[in-house]
Amino acid sequence: MKNPYDILGIGAPILDRIIPVKDDFIRNLPGGKGGMILIDSATCADFLTNFEGIGSIAPGGSAANVIKTLAHFNQKCAFLGKIGHGTIGKDFWEPTLLEQNIVPLFSYSATPTGIAFCFVTPDGERTMRTYLGAGMEMSSKDIRPSIFDGIKLLHMEGYNLVKGDLVEKSFEHAKNAGALISFDLSGYEIVEQYREKVLFLLEKYVDIVIANTDEAKALTQLSGSDACSFLSNICLCAVVMAGKLGCYAGSKEQLIYQPVDSVEPIDSTGAGDLFTGGFLYAYLKGFPLEKCAKLGNILGKHAVQVLGADLPSETWITIKKSSIL
Repeated sequence: MKNPYDILGIGAPILDRIIPVKDDFIRNLPGGKGGMILIDSATCADFLTNFEGIGSIAPGGSAANVIKTLAHFNQKCAFLGKIGHGTIGKDFWEPTLLEQNIVPLFSYSATPTGIAFCFVTPDGERTMRTYLGAGMEMSSKDIRPSIFDGIKLLHMEGYNLVKGDLVEKSFEHAKNAGALISFDLSGYEIVEQYREKVLFLLEKYVDIVIANTDEAKALTQLSGSDACSFLSNICLCAVVMAGKLGCYAGSKEQLIYQPVDSVEPIDSTGAGDLFTGGFLYAYLKGFPLEKCAKLGNILGKHAVQVLGADLPSETWITIKKSSIL
């Protein structure tokens, strides 16, 4: 029997805690500004205590945000991850996905569901400290070949590289199913730690690689268009997001630069994920790279103007009425 979805995302289901902070807090936080660093359960507990009642919460996680974006465009999607039992696990995540017509493919753990603390400074930059929780326990044992039957696209977040052979085994199943593979590098810290592995996976499996400028630089030692050109000679398509400057997109035949309209950012949480969801939707529709990049930029532009990674319904109406579609 054919699976009731065409697109599969694999990642850690995360509860995003969006917390406004001053720059002084980030300066005193271990690790640099921007990007993402994993934290342990003790640090997570400290943050929960120190920021109790502050900020907002929303379902998140890199691959989950991409899948939610694609579902907004009426794509048949599923999301695979590992969650804990209880309030923010089974009782929260499954209904949330089902409400958006996304098939939940969860395994379960006694460990709590992951939490991402998204610290947002006055300039709109987000610095993430993430406790993966149950998501960290996910492994290749949680996947079956039948999950990939009939899919057109597998989308994988780079954070999964910390989970043993999960990424490579998933890529093997996706290729055997005849699917395209998109791979979001997720964070420059992840790229620095797994650089050789990432290059191997790109060359052997990946069709669409997506990175921001920091991640691309960490991987290729190149910047902007040069990094995009390098990556597009490895994969069918490469995208390098350049924030407020727009993005570069390339294939073996062409390389384009697409600027983005200037806006005042409120919070960059999820902006790259929504960009990715928009780009992938257009790519799957067969649009030229310019149109894919434009739609990605539109989604990213709207994302930085709200707290968190969920756009209001009226914004989605505006996006779907865009002349680009």
